[in-house]
Amino acid sequence: MAQAVIFKLKRTNQPQDAEAGSALVATLAGLTITGLVIASALTMATQSTKYSRHTQDVDRATAAAGAGVADLLTELRIDPDYLDSIKDTRDEQTSYCHKQATGGPVEEGDVFAATCGWDQAMEPRWEMLTDDEGRRPQEYHYTITQYDPSTQYAEVLSTGRSGDVYRSVRATLARETTQQWAYFSDYALADPSDQAVYNDAIGAYSPYLTSEECGGNWAQDADRPKLGYYWETQQLYPTNPKPRRTYVYGPRGETRDCRFGWWNNSYTFDGPVHSNDTFMGSGARISGKFTVADPRCKAAKAGDYPTWQRCAVARHEGEGSLNFTGAAPEFREPLQMPTVADAKSKSHAGLGCLYQGPTYIVLDGDMMTVWSKRTTEDRPGCGTPTQLASADGARVKVPIDSLVFVDAAPGVAPVQIPSGMIDGTKDRPGKLPIGNYKGTEGVGASYNYEVAMTYSNRFDGYGNLWVEGVMTGGNLTLAADRSLILTGDLFGADRTTDLIGLIGGEAVEVFSPEIRTYKGVRSGTSIIWQKSTTYSFAPNWPSEYSGGRDILRIDAAVYCASGGLRVQNYATPVLRGKIVIFGSLAERFQGFQGSYGDGGKTGGYEMDTIYNPRLASAKPLLLPALGNGSWTTTWQEKTPTPEATRSSKS
Repeated sequence: MAQAVIFKLKRTNQPQDAEAGSALVATLAGLTITGLVIASALTMATQSTKYSRHTQDVDRATAAAGAGVADLLTELRIDPDYLDSIKDTRDEQTSYCHKQATGGPVEEGDVFAATCGWDQAMEPRWEMLTDDEGRRPQEYHYTITQYDPSTQYAEVLSTGRSGDVYRSVRATLARETTQQWAYFSDYALADPSDQAVYNDAIGAYSPYLTSEECGGNWAQDADRPKLGYYWETQQLYPTNPKPRRTYVYGPRGETRDCRFGWWNNSYTFDGPVHSNDTFMGSGARISGKFTVADPRCKAAKAGDYPTWQRCAVARHEGEGSLNFTGAAPEFREPLQMPTVADAKSKSHAGLGCLYQGPTYIVLDGDMMTVWSKRTTEDRPGCGTPTQLASADGARVKVPIDSLVFVDAAPGVAPVQIPSGMIDGTKDRPGKLPIGNYKGTEGVGASYNYEVAMTYSNRFDGYGNLWVEGVMTGGNLTLAADRSLILTGDLFGADRTTDLIGLIGGEAVEVFSPEIRTYKGVRSGTSIIWQKSTTYSFAPNWPSEYSGGRDILRIDAAVYCASGGLRVQNYATPVLRGKIVIFGSLAERFQGFQGSYGDGGKTGGYEMDTIYNPRLASAKPLLLPALGNGSWTTTWQEKTPTPEATRSSKS
């Protein structure tokens, strides 16, 4: 019989291997941590994928928004009148009204919504930029929120989207104006409207001051004057060019060459410069990009400085024509410079303040004092005729982001203005015009008077504006049908926010009041007023606002529609100081600022023109757009996407 084997288990108090137990715990802990790491990695990978996709969508939406701006810019460069023709082309499938990227509810603020017939119920349309397989569509939609046809300026709001991500940019597009150059010049001829330049030819060409060959009648065809440029009409000499034509002077009908000036080393242009005509250089310094329509400049090569001198003509053989310190100069076709007609029509349509006849304005912060005795229009906010004719003038708000225009006063006889008639205030350096002329003097009488006020273009009734002072609050454009005369410093209090535009329908002048004595002498049945050989300059003029009367500060975009920037009595041998323009200067013809002799400057002012870079991106100061200028994007920044666009269901 088999015996059963019984195993007896016996509890023992002997310890087990400690290291084996620790290894087990560590293994379990390691497995737990590994699981957590894997889980965390999976979570991070998921989040990273979402983040990467979002980042891509942001980049794609931002790029699409930029594509919308580029789309509109392309249309404008193909057809510069694209926006002006919307009303006539709205029924065409290729017009702005039917573009896939435009259209939407009226609350988007498109200025052409009514023209195109868009209503509140319309959904924004989207243009497909890319639709790659496996990726979400990339689209854009844009709205024109502002358009000014006279200045050729538009604001566009463009939105891009990718998936659920929207990004928007606001941009300004503008046709080129002269405010994009430190200096812009049309003709290299002396200002034909300056009686101080052509005072020996006044009687020969009435009502013009000089011959048509010298520019005397250019305005009869303002869109494209028949007056040729130097490089069109003359053989091109390497040095000392001959003036293009002549004018008649004196009682015997003798002729003299048309007058023009040389840009010598007393002139500095710190910024871009363009000239339609041959540039007459004699050492002037140009630190920015220089372009000129003279075909000889096509030979200029980067890095080959001697070839750069072909872009200007030197006065003396062997000297450099210009001192270029910037990039290589370039050839560019002539750009058409418009007249003052746009600003004039805007003013008469109700924009800003309209004054008539000789007018004097002193800017003072956000206020201005105006004397304008010939103004009959009672425009709200601009002063009543009674106030404007008073000794204290009318104190009114500066029309910020708007226009002040001085036009001719209808029905006023064009006669020499009696002293003190323009300005009756007592706290200025002196009443305007300066002197003691009453207007009733006869044979044997004498009076003291401003020389410049004896010129016929200063007579009563004409639209001339005298202005000075400091303004604040934004943008302001001041314009005159004839001349705008700077009686002192003129600038904005804050260069980061304030901009001033100056438009002279004829010219912009620097007030430099030379006083002479005039005596009445009988000549047959008429009176001839003989001018004394002695003279003096009226003290305390120009008015000083910026720390020194020898520096005339002009912070403005200056536009001389049919003349130039000229200094009164520039040839009188008295050195007056320096004009410093911080902004831009555009001249139809050359204004003369000073005179020179063998020993250098003998009278008038030197001049520095420093470009204000804000003018490149700021809203145009109601300066007319160049007739054949290109459309460019002048400013662009990110902006929130409108809810009306974001909520689109399309």
